[in-house]
Amino acid sequence: MYACRDPFATSHFSNDALLLDTKAWVKGERTSTAVLLSRLAEIDERKLYLGLGYSSLSAFCVQELRLSEDSAGKRIHVARLARRFPGILDEIYEGRLHLTAVQMLATHLRSGNADDLLAEARNKTKAELELMLARRFPKPDVPDRLEAIASPSPALISEFLSGPAREHALEHVQATMPDGAFHWHLEHAPEHVEASAVEPVPVVCTRRHAPEHTEPPAPRGKLMPLSPGRWHLGPGGVRPLQRVPGPGEPRGAFGRSV
Repeated sequence: MYACRDPFATSHFSNDALLLDTKAWVKGERTSTAVLLSRLAEIDERKLYLGLGYSSLSAFCVQELRLSEDSAGKRIHVARLARRFPGILDEIYEGRLHLTAVQMLATHLRSGNADDLLAEARNKTKAELELMLARRFPKPDVPDRLEAIASPSPALISEFLSGPAREHALEHVQATMPDGAFHWHLEHAPEHVEASAVEPVPVVCTRRHAPEHTEPPAPRGKLMPLSPGRWHLGPGGVRPLQRVPGPGEPRGAFGRSV
């Protein structure tokens, strides 16, 4: 560390000194985090927070120590795990594991595998840990799920079936769905229609030409590994699979988890 009247001043550092100082602060944060976890675990064991008027260790951390709810929850979780598996503190102290990594390992830690699991998880990124856990603890496939998609309003269909939006969507459908039956309705749709005469059906519409009043798309889920070679689109991962029915086909659109 460098003694400085202003702890936030950086202009006096050379490039090498700035990098060294940054690394020193990171190391100090890791060591102080590990020590803090040991203190929180002991406070939890002795229930000292009750004598201070707090109903839980979480309330003590948030109100007395001024930690955020998320920060307090993460540290309490890891501190309690460290009471069962003391090696966690050494790994955090030496900078080989971060708090998120310990939380990811939590449900898999047992007295018979803790040392081996902690050692294998050292210095891995979150993505690397996900792959490691999927390999060591494979999960079953996620079942398919069907979900109906609401039909657009007649006004939206009328706007879609005229002007550049129609031409752009037709080009997109033809490029991505070579089967002519999929875009039969688009090719034969009239250039101008009355909104009241349009029967609501699911249609393909792009963000580029979507009117301002449409609902924003649902957030895409995160791709999570289940086991070697098998993946699951995580929470929020139901994505609409839309198609325009061809002649004689029932109208409808569904979403499926992938």
